[in-house]
Amino acid sequence: MAKPSVSLDYAAMEEAAKEYDVCGQVCQDMSQQIQQVSESLSNQAFHGGTGNNALKVGQGLMRRLADLQKQAEEMARDVRSNITQMRDQTDPGIQPKFTK
Repeated sequence: MAKPSVSLDYAAMEEAAKEYDVCGQVCQDMSQQIQQVSESLSNQAFHGGTGNNALKVGQGLMRRLADLQKQAEEMARDVRSNITQMRDQTDPGIQPKFTK
């Protein structure tokens, strides 16, 4: 029995994985910027400023960004895993070439 012919666009799937990598990096960068702002607000609050509420908001944003970064990393990993599984099932001789 002949193997069914399947045409998969591996390059497009690898691009999707790269996009998730970029999303994770953006979340990490934004988290670092919020950390800097939060530290500044914390210093102001410590010296009698009114930055406590803003500090709490910043910390909440940092937690959310960390969650988003984790999700993006998991999605990139899942996409790459799916690519590998599909290649193994359809083109056993082809090895994935990930750039990350």
